[in-house]
Amino acid sequence: MRSREWLEHRFWLFELYCLPSIKNQTCRDFTWIVLFDCATPNSFKERIAVWQKECPQFVPIYVEPKRGWEYARIFREEVICRLPTQEFRGRVLTTYLDNDDMLSICFVDDLQHRVQSLSDGTFLYYTEGYQLFTDHKYLMKIYYPRNHFVSVVESEDPTRVKTIYGYGSHYYIDKIKGAKIEYVKDLPMWCQVIHEKNMGNDAYFLRAKMIYQKSLLITIFGLQEEVKYSVGMYLFRFLPRYVKTFVRRCMIKLRGYRFE
Repeated sequence: MRSREWLEHRFWLFELYCLPSIKNQTCRDFTWIVLFDCATPNSFKERIAVWQKECPQFVPIYVEPKRGWEYARIFREEVICRLPTQEFRGRVLTTYLDNDDMLSICFVDDLQHRVQSLSDGTFLYYTEGYQLFTDHKYLMKIYYPRNHFVSVVESEDPTRVKTIYGYGSHYYIDKIKGAKIEYVKDLPMWCQVIHEKNMGNDAYFLRAKMIYQKSLLITIFGLQEEVKYSVGMYLFRFLPRYVKTFVRRCMIKLRGYRFE
């Protein structure tokens, strides 16, 4: 069980960033499965109940802590149990989303439209997105083809459904033998939220561009927060952070560790 301080921080991030981007989706035909520890305190469960009212697509699933490392199997079971019982030639589309990140409010609509022309077993990446740095509220547009906002379309046959979690790390999907991958370019559709407790995912991407449109978070992600921008912020905040992260990752690789 995590500390109350940890829970408060994660719930704050979820409520402020992730939840608005999903409940404001232009397409409402989807199910949002979120796993929670069954030992979550009642005060937090009350907040979760409010989220359910705000976002009907939101489905909280409480699991035993000892099953925490089995999230891929748990998620698959939850997806399969929601498939239609009658004979139906449908498809299953699943997407990976961290609880402190955001999707464009047009993400579901655009994704469902695109997969209609894709064969089963195809993985889809939007190669561009954003990074929001919460400490100074600046936003970077980045190019990151192997990002973790990956989706997979599968046959609705329960014996064949794996879901996106069943294929391992997003970073190595292109290593899967025979993997079919579709890359959507020049359409930023996700945002990675960089805060003080996820520094492993930091500023290290090439082709990064600082965004100056103040209302971008509002129009694209449904977040009621303005973007800050200045040349000084880029020179004295982003670039030093970029260099620091680059050096750290080089050291990690030299020591023989894999780092995502």
